[in-house]
Formats: sequence, C-alpha cells, structure tokens
Amino acid sequence: MEFTMTHLGYVQIQFCAEIPETEECFNKNNLEFPNGWNKYYMPLDTPIWLNTTVKLPVGVTCDHCTLRLHYRAGLLVGECDDGSVNPGCGVQEVYRSCSDISVV
Repeated sequence: MEFTMTHLGYVQIQFCAEIPETEECFNKNNLEFPNGWNKYYMPLDTPIWLNTTVKLPVGVTCDHCTLRLHYRAGLLVGECDDGSVNPGCGVQEVYRSCSDISVV
C-alpha cells in the first residue's frame, strides 16, 4: 500500500466473514502485524510504502470475506477522554479501502 502523504494516526487491517459486513464484525477482527500489534502507527507528512503481512484468525475459511484497511489519521486537534485538548483526540479523518477475498 502506498501512502503519498501521512497524517499521524494509525492503520488497521480488519477482516469480516459475515454478509452483510458490520462495523462490529470488522472491529472484533483487527488482524495482527508481524510485531504482534494490531495497529501500524503512521509518521507525519512522509510518503511511505507499507509492505507487510497480517495474521488471519486461526481456522477461518470463507468463499466471500472482506478485508478492510482502516486509517484513522491523528492530525486534528480535539478533546481527549481525559478532558484535555490535543492533536489526535476527538473526531479525526478516516480513510477506508475494502477488498473481497476468499480464504481456503
């Protein structure tokens, strides 16, 4: 995946084997990157090529599943859970891309 400009925040690769797909399904299936984390933290204003692998849930097979890239930027200033106001808190830009896949 090529990101021509980054805005802090993080990328998650999510998986859903249900039809229709739901936010709940994607959110409970955040796939792990090689470092064991389920988020890849993005730098600021840097073009990057993210070439990685992720670990699918054990035992999953499907004829029609959806793989989703979820990028929540962290550049905007907003209210944090603790009441402070900082970049990355509150409402942020979100970018998504989906692919239909099968797992055999």
